[in-house]
Amino acid sequence: MQIVNKCRFCGKPIPNHKKYCSHNCYAKGKTALALEKNTFTCPSCGVVFQDAKKKKRRFCSNECKHKSFIGKIKTSKTLLKIREKCLEIGHWHSTPTYIDSRGFVVVTGTSKKLHTVIAERVLGRPLKKNETVHHIDGNRLNNNNDNLLVCERSLHPTIHAKMRQPI
Repeated sequence: MQIVNKCRFCGKPIPNHKKYCSHNCYAKGKTALALEKNTFTCPSCGVVFQDAKKKKRRFCSNECKHKSFIGKIKTSKTLLKIREKCLEIGHWHSTPTYIDSRGFVVVTGTSKKLHTVIAERVLGRPLKKNETVHHIDGNRLNNNNDNLLVCERSLHPTIHAKMRQPI
């Protein structure tokens, strides 16, 4: 006598040694299982959202991420440090107005990021098209000169890959 199981996705009877009745049910079942495991609540707005990819996002959208970032910056000493840095380098008369969705400080009146402005001031020239600025400690809000490294764009991903490797 053959024992019959049910398909984990659609519930059809199947032979005992199988878990799904078809490749289609297998794919749908794995997606449903992944969504079930990856259900999150946005800390900014409280919306429950699902992420089928294994990125494990914390926020439901970039807008919520940005709002959360702005709130943290306003309530911390970091904003004062950023303002001091802007005045120190003498760039524009005002302070940065926002932190972009990627976490970089953007200076008022331009689309330039603060770390780029600082690197250009230290070098005494604008960055070349193939150059970018790397934050050595990985903190995008730490724009101290000793934390910035100008490197070729092609080497920048390699630097991040090396930083992720255990010592």
